[in-house]
Amino acid sequence: RERRWKRRDEIVLVRAADPSVLATAIRESEVLRDQGLMVELDLSYRSYAQAMEYAQAKGIRRISTVDSGGKVAYRDVPERQ
Repeated sequence: RERRWKRRDEIVLVRAADPSVLATAIRESEVLRDQGLMVELDLSYRSYAQAMEYAQAKGIRRISTVDSGGKVAYRDVPERQ
C-alpha cells in the first residue's frame, strides 16, 4: 500500500470525511509518516472545499481523504493563482 511521492518534503493533509473513519485516517497518517513524509491530520471534519482552501493557504500540496466507506483517495492541491 506504499505511495510514491515526488518529494519527501511535501506535507500531506490527511482528513476523515466523518468521525466514523477517524481511526482509518490515523492509520493512513502513520503509514505516510513511516514512509518519511510530513503529515498533518485534520480533525475538523470540514468539507473538502474548505480543506482545499486550508491546504492552499498553508502551502500543502496533497490531500488524502478517507471517505465514509473507509476508502482512501489522494488529490493534488493546485497552487493559488
